[in-house]
Amino acid sequence: MREACGVCGAELPLSDTIRTSEMMNGTREAFDYGRCPSCGCVQLLEVPVNLVDYYNTYYGRAAVDTSSFYFRMNRLRFWSVTKYRDTVGGRVVRYLLPYASEEFLREIDKSSSIVDVGSASGELLLLMNSVGFEDLYGCDPYIDESIEYPEGVKVAKLAPSQLDRQFDVVMAHHVVEHVPNQAEFVQELFAILKVGGTAVIRIPTVSSWAYETYGGHWFQMDAPRHLFLHSRESIHRLLTSAGFTDLRVYDDSHILQILSSELYRDDVPFKFHKKWFIRQLPMMLISGRFRRLKNQVEGLNREGRGDQICILASKRAPDSARDV
Repeated sequence: MREACGVCGAELPLSDTIRTSEMMNGTREAFDYGRCPSCGCVQLLEVPVNLVDYYNTYYGRAAVDTSSFYFRMNRLRFWSVTKYRDTVGGRVVRYLLPYASEEFLREIDKSSSIVDVGSASGELLLLMNSVGFEDLYGCDPYIDESIEYPEGVKVAKLAPSQLDRQFDVVMAHHVVEHVPNQAEFVQELFAILKVGGTAVIRIPTVSSWAYETYGGHWFQMDAPRHLFLHSRESIHRLLTSAGFTDLRVYDDSHILQILSSELYRDDVPFKFHKKWFIRQLPMMLISGRFRRLKNQVEGLNREGRGDQICILASKRAPDSARDV
């Protein structure tokens, strides 16, 4: 049972817990989280011994099938915010199937050396390759085996601490929340980033309207896989303590923070949500609910109240390092 915050070390008030259930697969097993009174990070109080079993149907571990319908749809979404951004077709796809990560792409030079930590089988890297990014590498200790795609993208079955090179850009998309040792992990990210380089870290955050509204039914709780659900304060502390500087944060939430949370509140597991969305989308468009939800989410993002954030952070030379 966790009694101290895994980010700042403050004592956790075990009498003040948040109960949630495993709803990705729908086992409905109950889990308790505690919120740190100092940094605001919400964290799983007791990690299951068999935590790996909860990932069996969760992440892609085998090579991506680039000819599959699923990949081609994701590529279309990706292109709607990159190569087709200013076209009518791009706007339509972006409206119906938004791709949340568009902003960070504008911050990265396509010739940069890039590593995606916790990349699974490398789908994001393949999408980036499709729009001209050149030096792409992934690492994930949980994939079945190392993969080398014909496109030149490589994904190694390694942890970041096992990499023997540094990169201009280090990415970790929705990985930090799964890591048991928070400080050690961000220090590993810092170590493989070149001086002057940029880290791109995306996480869900409890400093959000969705968490405040749905609590244990918030779909980003994702118990027990999400061990740490950061506040904006706690992720700032964690990254600056590892040496990162010049932190910039933007919100990139989408309508799932509302729709999936409401379905969780109605006891509908996530594995059924896709069919529900497909069935409901025509009526949502006709009734105007889809537009209202998009406007609400875009407003939350602008106000800094979205439930997902992207942090861009720098690594300065030791003699020029300063606090943010």
